[in-house]
Amino acid sequence: MKFFILFVVIYTSTLFSQEKTTVKLTLEEAIKIALMKSDEKKIAKINYDIAQSKYNQALSANYPKLDLEFNILRRDENMNINLINKLPSSFNKMLFFVFSLEKTNNIVQAGKMANNVKDNVSFDYSMEQDLSGRDLGIFDFNLTYPLYTGGKISSIIKQAKINTKLVKSDIRLAKSDIVFGIKKLYYTYILTRNIYISTLNSLEQMYLIKDLTQKLYMGESLNVNKTDYLKTKMAVHFIEAKLQDIKSNLNTIQLTLASILGMPDENVGFSDTKFNLNKIHNNIDFNILIESLKTNNINMKKMNLQLDISKELIKESKANYLPKVLFYANTQKQYNSLDYGHNTEQNKKSWTIGLLAKMNLFSGFKHTNTLLEKRLYKKKLETYSKIISKTNILQIKQLFNQQKINYKNIITYKKISKIAKENLTLSLKAYRIDMIKTRDLLEAQLYKSKATIMYYKAIHKYFFTNIQIERVLNKELM
Repeated sequence: MKFFILFVVIYTSTLFSQEKTTVKLTLEEAIKIALMKSDEKKIAKINYDIAQSKYNQALSANYPKLDLEFNILRRDENMNINLINKLPSSFNKMLFFVFSLEKTNNIVQAGKMANNVKDNVSFDYSMEQDLSGRDLGIFDFNLTYPLYTGGKISSIIKQAKINTKLVKSDIRLAKSDIVFGIKKLYYTYILTRNIYISTLNSLEQMYLIKDLTQKLYMGESLNVNKTDYLKTKMAVHFIEAKLQDIKSNLNTIQLTLASILGMPDENVGFSDTKFNLNKIHNNIDFNILIESLKTNNINMKKMNLQLDISKELIKESKANYLPKVLFYANTQKQYNSLDYGHNTEQNKKSWTIGLLAKMNLFSGFKHTNTLLEKRLYKKKLETYSKIISKTNILQIKQLFNQQKINYKNIITYKKISKIAKENLTLSLKAYRIDMIKTRDLLEAQLYKSKATIMYYKAIHKYFFTNIQIERVLNKELM
């Protein structure tokens, strides 16, 4: 007995030696830390900011577009014009008079020379004139504003807005996954702790049985022999080995929790060590679950948002068949190395306003096939939506039925555990007076241990199924 007490002290100190430095967290505290440090949630938040930025970009189409442009050019030569033509005969005398006057500087003589010109004689002439210099600077200020695009701009804006809601759903989905993971660890941690303590109690009981068997064997019992004594010793060693395995599982859970919470250098555990039995009930209504599924399920909401986007994509494609009307305005100022030719004062400064209407008549069936693609995409999403809905409803049915079974198992294993405990007590009393065999006592102890562990596992499965339902519904049930 002294050896057993020493053993329990050693095992207990081994199990809880780290608890002096272990960070103890409640379930709510662990979830809060996990949400703060989750990389998945941070990525989802960045994606939301990107979606919001794209939405703001889409909104820019509601404003006029202003462009300021300044060009500096240098040509190889001045830009000029060369006119070559033949004057009609009706201009002969007048032109010949001008030419003669320029040569003679005598009006009378020039007139005589012009009168001698025959009416049917024509003249060829050529003229070369610089229009613009080599150096040119142009300052342009342009304004464009779409007055009508067939609904294309409004459709693109709606798509961007719906997309922000879609990405926001990803944040909620990431949060749901994090909460589910922490709760899964939480209930597994409590289960493992309870199994450890139950196994430790079984080991205590087995030490008592071993000591009692040794006494009966040494006392020349009719029902107990050396083989029975060796069986009890083997049972003790098996439980000791099992205890080590359970302890290893417990450490693994703590390491996993520390890693998720971003605290790998610390020993992290939960402060709760027992299941909250007050939360176990059997009054879940299936119809309420289905209604909650339709209202809260994130994946179904995401699919509905994607369907809304597909509708806007169809509207955007239809806009290709409608006319586009654009208002534009321009003011321009030029600098040129020449001050004559094309570079008059009127031409150096100018402004223009106008309306541009454009409608595509034929594009090689591109717009037709684009519209067909968007309609088929919408049809595919509608099919996916039906599949997701059926899958979720089926999953809820399975979880609902499983929860009913879990509840019944808790009640059943609780009764079995109580019976097994009474059976062990009676068997131990009978064994003390050499009324039953060692095998019967070991069997009673085994049933008691197994019943207790199965009871804890049934409770764990109940809570685990509950958080699975929460995950599907994305709604707190507990």
